[in-house]
Amino acid sequence: MDEILGAGSLASRFYSRICSREGLDAGTRFGFGVYYAGVFRAYFQSKSSSCAEATSIALEEISRIRNEKVTGEELEQAVDHAIEDFPRYFASAATTVERFADDEYTHRKPGFWQSYCERMRAVKREDIQRVAEKYLRPDKLITLAVGDVEAMMRGNPDKPLYSFQKLAKGKPINLIPLPDPVTMTYPKLTVSKSRSPEKP
Repeated sequence: MDEILGAGSLASRFYSRICSREGLDAGTRFGFGVYYAGVFRAYFQSKSSSCAEATSIALEEISRIRNEKVTGEELEQAVDHAIEDFPRYFASAATTVERFADDEYTHRKPGFWQSYCERMRAVKREDIQRVAEKYLRPDKLITLAVGDVEAMMRGNPDKPLYSFQKLAKGKPINLIPLPDPVTMTYPKLTVSKSRSPEKP
């Protein structure tokens, strides 16, 4: 699922819809969480004025993979990549030890890795959608935008359909100023009243 959505670089949906427009980085990462709960994150780089639009596209793709089955071609590419990437898990003595230490800690069943590639080939389109529905929760996502606050809140005047105010749907937008890297003093962050986001 993650490979198709954004982790698969050039072949991913995030790249084709976000990165290809801006020529910058975009993708997703779904941590497995061996020692703690895994975290899903989606990210991209964009001009400040188009951040709201790119965020909207990212949310659309997250919803789409939950609500629609992926294509057969997308699934085949993702499975092939997983199988080709499999040797990386045991590429050195250190990674091999780490892998089996994780297995011991999580009580993974014996034979898990021996049947890994076979089980990957058995993944169906329905499995991708089932996992997406279970683990991708648009209602739980938190959006963090870093950049020129004025420009991001103003958005692209040629595309008024996209704005962080609309994405917030009435919920507060919190401003988090970055501290001075030397003194660690937080500055007062102000935004003109006409463009000021809601504050808690």
